[in-house]
Amino acid sequence: MVGVRKLIYGLVVLVGVALLADFGAAAWSEYRLSRALREGGASNPTPR
Repeated sequence: MVGVRKLIYGLVVLVGVALLADFGAAAWSEYRLSRALREGGASNPTPR
């Protein structure tokens, strides 16, 4: 029974790490995209 418990804990940790990596990658790619758009002049930061 202890082996099953360790397996469940390991899977929970693995899913947690995968979720953190997914959110981190999404935030990083959004940052890179917005930075590229700002540098390219594709958007006006102060609308009039």
